[in-house]
Order: sequence, then C-alpha cells, then structure tokens
Amino acid sequence: MQYDIIVVGAGTGGALAAKTAAKLGLKTCLLERKPAESVGDKVCGDAIEKRDFDALKIQLPKSDELENTIKTSNLYSPDQRVCRSLSEEKSAGYIINRLKFGQRLLREALDTGLEFQDKMMVLKPMFAQDKVVGVEVKDMRTGEKKQIESKVVIDASGFHSPLRKAMKSPYIENEIDPSDYIVCYREILQVGGMDWDPHSIHIFLSQKRAPGGYLWFFPKSEDCVNLGLGVYADPSYKVKEYYKREALPMAKEPIEIIHQGGGVVPVRHPLWSLVESGIMFVGDAACQVNPLHGGGIGSSMRAGIYAAEAAADAIEQGDYSIDGLWTYNKRYAKEQGGYFASLDLLRLAIQGFTDEELNFGLHRDLLSNQDIMDIASGRTVRPSVLDLIGRAIRGIAKPELLLNLYFINNQMNKMKSLYKAYPDRPNFERWKHAITKLFNKVKRLI
Repeated sequence: MQYDIIVVGAGTGGALAAKTAAKLGLKTCLLERKPAESVGDKVCGDAIEKRDFDALKIQLPKSDELENTIKTSNLYSPDQRVCRSLSEEKSAGYIINRLKFGQRLLREALDTGLEFQDKMMVLKPMFAQDKVVGVEVKDMRTGEKKQIESKVVIDASGFHSPLRKAMKSPYIENEIDPSDYIVCYREILQVGGMDWDPHSIHIFLSQKRAPGGYLWFFPKSEDCVNLGLGVYADPSYKVKEYYKREALPMAKEPIEIIHQGGGVVPVRHPLWSLVESGIMFVGDAACQVNPLHGGGIGSSMRAGIYAAEAAADAIEQGDYSIDGLWTYNKRYAKEQGGYFASLDLLRLAIQGFTDEELNFGLHRDLLSNQDIMDIASGRTVRPSVLDLIGRAIRGIAKPELLLNLYFINNQMNKMKSLYKAYPDRPNFERWKHAITKLFNKVKRLI
C-alpha cells in the first residue's frame, strides 16, 4: 500500500505533521516506536511558551495536562548573586505533563482518520532513483520486517534519526558534531518546600557547574520540581555526577524521585537543509531546538505544520523532489531558523566566557534586563548614547567584554538577515558559505 505521507515519530512535531497532512486530504500513515499509551513520555524540561500556542492556534493546556503556569524566566549569574527576571507577558508559559499533552496531540491526530501503527521501529529509508520512496520497518510485536511506500516521508523520529544517518546527500548532515549537542539528566522530585518562586523557571549559567550547558529548576507545583542540567557531550563529564553535586542541593528536602532520565539535546542551528527528494526533517531530527535553553516542543510543532503544508503543495504539483519540497526550507528559515541560528552564535559566545566574565557582566549591568529579553527574542539591542557611556564606565575594568557583547549582537542581526534571504537551491552553497563565515568570525573571537 502506498501513502501520500509517512510520518515517522508521534511526538509533538510528528503528531502535528500527521494531523495537518490528514486534514489537508492526504493519505497519511503515522509510525511510532513506542506503544500508543507511552507517546509523549519524554525526558525534557516540560516547559512551553504561551506564544507557541497562540501562533499555531492550538488549544492551551488545561486540567491534567497543565501542571504550572509560569510568569517569568529568571536568569542567574554563576555566583547566584545576580538574578535577572525576564517578565515579558508574551514569554509567559506553562509547565506541562508531557505524557498527557502528548496523548492529547496523538488523539487529535487520530481523530482525522489517519492510519497509526505503534511499536514500529523504522530501520532505514527506501530509495528509488536517488529519491526516498518509503521506509523499511520492523514490527516490534512479531519481529517481522516490511516496507511501506509513500510519496513523501516526514522524519520526526528524534535526534538519533536512522533516516538522516542513512542519507547520501550533500544537503543533509548525517552526524551532528559533539560540540553541537549536550547531554542532559533530570529528575522530577517531590520536595518538602520551595525556596524559589514557584511561578518562575530558574536557569543558572556556570561553566564550572555545568560546562557547556546550564542548570535548570522548573517548579511543577509548590512541592514538585523538574530539576536538571546539561553539559558538553564529553566522556570526561559525568552528567549524573554533576547533577548530584551541583543541581540536587538546590532541592529543598527531596522526598521522592517521581521520574528520572537523561538524553541528548541538539543546541545548534537547524540542519542546513531540511529536505531531500522525498524526505523532510522535523524537530530534534532537524536540530530545531532553541540553542540557549534546549526547548523544542513549540518549535517542533511549528515545523511539523510547515512540513506537512509544504508536502501537500508538492504532492498537488506532482513534484516531491528536493526542489518541490524546498519551500519548507525557505519558510522555516524565515519564520524560525534565523532566530535559532542567531541564538547559536550567542551560545558559542556564552560558552567562551568564563564564570568570572559572566559574573562581571551581570553584576555591572553591561546588559540590561531589556537587552537580554531583546537578544533572547531575536530583536536588536539599541541603547541610547548616554546609556552606552554609562555602561562603558561600569565596564572599564573589562572593556573587551562590553565590545564583545555588542559584536555578538551585531553578528546575530547579520545572521537573521541571511536566513530571511534563504536561497533557491542553485544559490544554496553560496549562502551556506556566508553563514559558515559568520560562525567562524565568532569562533575566532572566543
């Protein structure tokens, strides 16, 4: 049997891709490795911004999906003596029950009448004349292998995507460099109380306590917290040891571990190209994750919708080659890819700063709360002349740090401009060279 669309993975990105494709009238098959009742059970921070729901017109989490409402994001200096509260109304969000939210998205996808097959392990793509024409799967109930054909495959299978790794294309990266992902570990703890604001998420920067990453303290209620950290993907960094030493002491009177687990999170710009002939990539498989905090729920849902809509147009035109699917590249780059690529530059800069420099910058107000909100939201930082003079005086002991911060902001704006001009395929290599040149400028700085 041939489908119009096969979606691999029923997580947030895959569920939205499948639902969108089916609602557009495409014959859709959704494949998932887990049993249906476990869809949504994933180790993550469980946080999502309200603006993602508003932008995608998705029903807000409620009842047992909603565990906490978040009003602010608090950013702490390495010594924890400075806390910046980022309180933009549109950055408010939710801590969700990841399993129950995932189950709701799956139900909504199934309500469209698509075909769903759980406990199916996708092994590799099927090729014909250098185009992906389906997938080979293994039924985990019986061990039987079979082939399923489609016009387009949407891969939302996660970071370790076997489909991406099997591609032989100059446009698709098979492996992600270890410097571009972090290893995370987190526990959901019942605690005896809360020393931190229960309606804020708390993020701690420190190259000493979490090298290459950060620590997080996300309250789920007044007596329950999602506590974790991420570090460089280096064998010498034992993530659970860092967790026990640096993160766990922040929990007040831990009573019970409700859930624990680890994983890998990409923290880089999205794949250079999200498509090849017959295949599209979504979510962690496409590195569509915020490089600063590793959040990927909202971005994966957005990408799933974009991919399905582009696939529907391509199928209607009868062209699901790389050129027929290229509109997904252009739309995602303009709508979100440039923002994430600019944050990737900021990530590289932060990783290059010592704890002493981070403490100095936050203590001396070299960046204001508004600056940090502007940078994190992809806006340009434009302080007044008097403000610049004041910052120069406060930063006189480390003038290079202030200059570096504004250099990074300037490069971030250039990055966003390049992504807004994401090219047609004939000019792809020239565009990629310009992006690489920008990354290299920042890497030389740090």
